[in-house]
Amino acid sequence: MIYERDLLPNSKILTIYNGLDIKYIEQQKSIQPQKIWDCIFVGRLSHEKQPEHAIRAFAKSQKAKKLLIVGEGDLKHALQDLCKQLNIENCVEFIGWVNNPYAYIQQSRLLISSSISEGYGLVISEALYLDIPVVAYNVSDAIYHQLSIANLEENLVTPQNIDELVEKIDQNLNQTYHAHFEKKQLSNETMIEKFLNLIKKDHY
Repeated sequence: MIYERDLLPNSKILTIYNGLDIKYIEQQKSIQPQKIWDCIFVGRLSHEKQPEHAIRAFAKSQKAKKLLIVGEGDLKHALQDLCKQLNIENCVEFIGWVNNPYAYIQQSRLLISSSISEGYGLVISEALYLDIPVVAYNVSDAIYHQLSIANLEENLVTPQNIDELVEKIDQNLNQTYHAHFEKKQLSNETMIEKFLNLIKKDHY
């Protein structure tokens, strides 16, 4: 059997992460959004996204009073039943899928990412670009990359640890978030620039 390391002993792997269409987001976002929800979950209501973890963490939070769920999926009815079981059905709003989630993200104080696995969750970058902090299960290098750009490594949560997720939610809601990072790092332009630099290095 021939391995890649035998054919290319000096090879290196470079990951170039997805970028955002910043111009489009700027066109679609709200100018002066008011905060309505403490937490927001945006994504498919499916097993790999684990929205039930976000709901359970919200229910245990001492600070979060309102949760918005944006998305559709097979788990919707089960999640609504879970909210009733936890006696929080009046605190959680399901609005289905929307074409423009930016206004809803801006109207929230915190985005929760509770996936059991994740490639590159664009909604995380979108929230960070919109000055909304994110707490997320640390299930991929991409999520670590995104939160580290925004200097939010402390918001990375041990996967499947709902109690730690609750702790991070309360910590974030107990303070005012001020974004201090170069947002261009999340853009398509940065992605393209890295790709072109890679081509140039390989060419020369």
